[in-house]
Amino acid sequence: MDKLDRVKLDDGKADVTVNVEDVTLAAFINEVFGNILGLSFEIDNNLKNKADRVTLRLEQPQTSQMVYNVASQVMANYGVEIVKQGDVLRFQIKQIGLSPDEPPILISGDARPDVPIAYRPVFQFVQLHNVDAKDVIPWLSSAYEKSGLTATADGARGGLMLKGMSSIVTQAAKAVELLDQPFMRGQYSLRIDPAFVSSETLAKQLKTLLVAQGYSVGLGEASGSIVLVPLESSNGLIVFANQQSLLRLVREWAEQADRAPAISAVEDGSGSAKEGLFFYEVRNTRATDLAKSLRSLMSGLGGGGAYGLTPDLSNSASKRAAVDSAVPNRPGSGDMGSTRNAGVSPLLQLAGTQALLGGAGNSGLMDSLASSMMGGGTLVEDENRNAILFRGPGRTWQQLQPMLKQLDRPARQVLIEVTIASVDLVDNRSFGIDWSFGTGDFSDLKEIGKKIELGPKGEFSYLINTAGGAHALLSAVAQNNRARILATPRVLVKSGQQANINVGSDIPVTTTRQNDGSSTDGTSNIIQGISYRSTGVILNVSPVVYSNNRVDLTVSQEVSSSGAGGSSGGSSDGSDSLTPTITRTSMETALTLQSGGSIFMGGLIRENGDDGKSGIPWLKDVPVLGYLFGKSSVNKSRSEVVMLIQPYIIEGADEARDVTERLRQMIEPELSCHKSPGACG
Repeated sequence: MDKLDRVKLDDGKADVTVNVEDVTLAAFINEVFGNILGLSFEIDNNLKNKADRVTLRLEQPQTSQMVYNVASQVMANYGVEIVKQGDVLRFQIKQIGLSPDEPPILISGDARPDVPIAYRPVFQFVQLHNVDAKDVIPWLSSAYEKSGLTATADGARGGLMLKGMSSIVTQAAKAVELLDQPFMRGQYSLRIDPAFVSSETLAKQLKTLLVAQGYSVGLGEASGSIVLVPLESSNGLIVFANQQSLLRLVREWAEQADRAPAISAVEDGSGSAKEGLFFYEVRNTRATDLAKSLRSLMSGLGGGGAYGLTPDLSNSASKRAAVDSAVPNRPGSGDMGSTRNAGVSPLLQLAGTQALLGGAGNSGLMDSLASSMMGGGTLVEDENRNAILFRGPGRTWQQLQPMLKQLDRPARQVLIEVTIASVDLVDNRSFGIDWSFGTGDFSDLKEIGKKIELGPKGEFSYLINTAGGAHALLSAVAQNNRARILATPRVLVKSGQQANINVGSDIPVTTTRQNDGSSTDGTSNIIQGISYRSTGVILNVSPVVYSNNRVDLTVSQEVSSSGAGGSSGGSSDGSDSLTPTITRTSMETALTLQSGGSIFMGGLIRENGDDGKSGIPWLKDVPVLGYLFGKSSVNKSRSEVVMLIQPYIIEGADEARDVTERLRQMIEPELSCHKSPGACG
């Protein structure tokens, strides 16, 4: 019998609920096993000091025995075993190797406090009443593929254990509640990924079509012979039906409904396309960037024809002519009596005209606007108001609307964490970490992916599936205090932009040295040119985020330090020249990683050696016989600089605030010690 089943607590009452959010392991054990279940326990010292966070949700009342079993399962996921010693439970870290397919959370490090809270694992137990867990798991796998969600069936308890990021687990729990209905037994499912419309729009259209045919359809609720569940996060649509023929019918209607919207021509009374002045306020990005993308798109459509671009409006006369054309009723434009904008509301005309003119007292019109002709009209961006104005055919503006809304989205941000460590190479580590892989020391670690050669100097890298695998590897090479953390820079940067971190000093270095032809007291005057060289920890990173939560990274990392300045030696004046020795270790690479994954880079080995000779003076230097009166020694040390890179995609302002708060909590103790040294012992 397993150790976890030896404690029997079942009193027959399902009246215990548990909702523990983001607490340490010790606090979790104390709350659940101590306060809620009333058990006596002790925690091993090695486990007591762990800072990994735990979140467990049991929203439905359960028996005490059920709570104990679920909490024990969570502990097993963390790599914590429970040993019963009489009436006392002892919690300790389970001793395992590096070979399991999925390492425990304590080894993987996925729940460490420095991991963004949105990426820490959350556990939620969902009790099933009507359907079998083996039927629900395939539905969840289809709906939440590539989201990191893990669903485990618990046959003994008739439930489902969900593990994953908080937002995904919450959505999955709601989906399970929807699916756990009597009539859902034996249901077939289908996933549809719309290409042109949103999943919610497609679901509403399908419901209208199917109801018109006489079918009972449930939209987001478990009712009807056909159930439609739109997934906002992945823009997918899950369809449930009790017959395969109904799924085929839904698929056929979906292919008809999911099509690009037709562009209807807006015409005036003469039958020609009517022109107007249109205004769009950009909300989530820069109007200049958005307009640039639109111009590239429209210029490519016509190749200089109807959608072609006019020559660059670089001079003020061309810009003024473009503005006169875009605002037909502007005073002085020579078009006071025009009725071309009769179909546009006066408010829109006024708003657009004021935006173009820059308002009262604003004389920077020509400097703040840039324009381009397209589609028989003019596209103008107002940088001051971050808005786009368009004058041209209504059907062209209608065609631009969907693209404007798709492009007007906030750029995603990436938190880049870099750990730089120096590993002393001794014994079987004498050939570096790369040798350790070759000899099999870490060959059983499933988290390690393929090796990537970076260059001829011995540099290498290993792709690691999760951030935890990287930390497990670093822990392995840090045994016997051989690893030292040199720096852990972190930076939050917008997708497509470059971030720079430089922590160090600017060292003066002599670049030129010449005689100016004069002398003072018989000594030649020397003119030296001085420049400054940055040393320390220098990190340059440029991320690009893709829709599938992958991140392209261009990383340049340098760790450098300076030695003592030298002397010019043979100069006539004996003056010193600033010639410091700068020791520099750098890495530069471009790679692609999954959000939350890591790459391990190393292979930069540095060797320092000192030759010494000691013995009886004079005698130790006698040729041939000198070794009898002295001894020689050679002291060499080797070290390898390794680097772990971990990108985390930050979604929205809430996650960005969480990152800021987490960093504040990390530095707060140091600030307190700095202000009150006595408080830190």
